[in-house]
Amino acid sequence: MSASIDEFVETVSQYCHLVESHENEPLGRFTRKLQQLLPLLYYQAVKLPDAESRIDYSYEREITHDQWQSLFGRLVQYLGKHDPYWFVHDIDLIADEVPEAVLSSLSDDLADIWRDLKNSLLHWEVADEPLRRELIWQWRFHFDSHWSDHVIDAMRAINRMCQDIENNED
Repeated sequence: MSASIDEFVETVSQYCHLVESHENEPLGRFTRKLQQLLPLLYYQAVKLPDAESRIDYSYEREITHDQWQSLFGRLVQYLGKHDPYWFVHDIDLIADEVPEAVLSSLSDDLADIWRDLKNSLLHWEVADEPLRRELIWQWRFHFDSHWSDHVIDAMRAINRMCQDIENNED
């Protein structure tokens, strides 16, 4: 595998660890780490090879809905008033339609990113070369179809959150 893939796997590991152990971090430090990791994840995911799935392999998705729900709930409690945020939903608008504001959840963003990354990460260390190619394909597929939007939305919410935290410390 290439150095860029190794770097991506390391960043995935750091992100998953941070989100799983978020209660061990003060909120300000947690958000600063996310400010660094999320853009890096996005950048590295864009650079993943754009290949098709080559093997007929269906690995068991390890992260259950209950595990996702548990992490999501812990994040909601941890983030408190910083969890909900508004954004303008303008995807798939017809020319004359007006975009609408949508209430979203930073915890949902972080937990969804975690689930899509962690499922492949759990198999990475024991995977042979063909399976690793499949896992890379899975990461890229899920990035393109799902978690890239969560990263973008989370970065905006975290940026605002960091500003709020800094302004309240003065």
